[in-house]
Amino acid sequence: MQKTKNIIIALLTVGIIVSTSGATFADTTPPPLPAADSPFWKLISNLKRPDSPDCISVVTAEMTAQGIPADQVPVDQICSGMSQIPNNMKSSMTADGTTTNIFDQSDWHNVTNLYFEHSVNGVPMGKIEFTKPIDFMSYDFMTFFTNFGNEMSMGKGLIGLDASVVGGLKNYGAVLTMYNLPNFSNPTILVNGKKDASRVVSNIIYDKTNHTITFDAAHFTTFKVVEKKTKKHLTSRPRIDSVKAMQYTDGNGRVKIEFLIKGKHINKHARVSIDGKYSLHRRYKGSHEILGYFYLSDLQKLDTNHMYLKVTNRNGKSKMFPNLVDLSSITKAAGKISL
Repeated sequence: MQKTKNIIIALLTVGIIVSTSGATFADTTPPPLPAADSPFWKLISNLKRPDSPDCISVVTAEMTAQGIPADQVPVDQICSGMSQIPNNMKSSMTADGTTTNIFDQSDWHNVTNLYFEHSVNGVPMGKIEFTKPIDFMSYDFMTFFTNFGNEMSMGKGLIGLDASVVGGLKNYGAVLTMYNLPNFSNPTILVNGKKDASRVVSNIIYDKTNHTITFDAAHFTTFKVVEKKTKKHLTSRPRIDSVKAMQYTDGNGRVKIEFLIKGKHINKHARVSIDGKYSLHRRYKGSHEILGYFYLSDLQKLDTNHMYLKVTNRNGKSKMFPNLVDLSSITKAAGKISL
C-alpha cells in the first residue's frame, strides 16, 4: 500500500514541479523530486510525453508489472493531471517571457536541440541551447531543470546561473547566446566578473550586425560580455624618447651598428628603419624599448652620413626620431653614444 501511495505522490509532485519550474525564471520553490531509485522514473520512462494519449494503458501496465493493484490507483485522474503539464508549462513560460521548443517534441525522452529563450518586456535577452540529446523526463535532467529555472538570471549582456547546477551544463553541452548588445570593437566574456584564465568559455562568435554573441560554456557561474581592453602599445603611435648607437663586429667578422631605442607604445612586431631601409633583425624588449641591427656596409650604401631613424608599429603607425643619425660619429666612437 505504501508503494502505491508513493507512486501517486510522485506523479502529482512531478506534475507540480514541471509546471512551476524550469526556464520560467520565476521565484518558486517546487517540492522535492522523487528519489532517483523511486519506481516513478521507471513508470514514466514508458511515456513519450506527459500528455501521451496511451498514458492510461502504459501506466496501468507498468503498475501491474511492479505489483501495484490497478484498482487502488486512480490512473485516469493521474493521467488527466499529467496531460495538463505541457499546457501549464507553456502558460507559465509565456507569462514569464520564455519560449522553448520542448512542446514541439514528440518524444520527451529524446529531445534534440532543446532551447530556452528569455525576453524582458518583449525584448530578447538570452538563449540557452543544449547540443546533446536530452531525456527531459529523466531524474538527472529533471533535477538539473528544477534548479535551472530558479537559479538562472538573464539581462542585457549577462547570463548567470548558480554554481549548484554547474555539472548540468557540462553534461548537456550548453551553448549560450546574448541578444541586443551594444556595439563592441573586440568583445570578451568575463567569468564570474573576472578574466577567463581557465578558458571556461570557447567558440565565441560576435555578430556586430545583429548585436549578438554566442559561446560554449564548460561550466557556469555568471557570464558577462565586455569590451576587451587592448594594450595601448598595440593601437597607438610609438614614441621615441632616446636613441643610443654602437658599432661592433659580429662572429662572422661583419661590422654591425646596433641602435637601442627607448620610448613608449612600441609593439612586439614594430620595425626599425633608417632612411627607408629596415633593420636586419630587431630584438623587442617590451613596449618601452627595442633594438635594431644594421650592417655598416648597408648604411654606407645610402651615401649619406645624416639619416632619419623611424619606428613603425604593426598597426602602420610610425614615429620619426627628430635627431639625424650621424653615421661618422658612430663609427668613430669607442662605445655606445647617444644620438
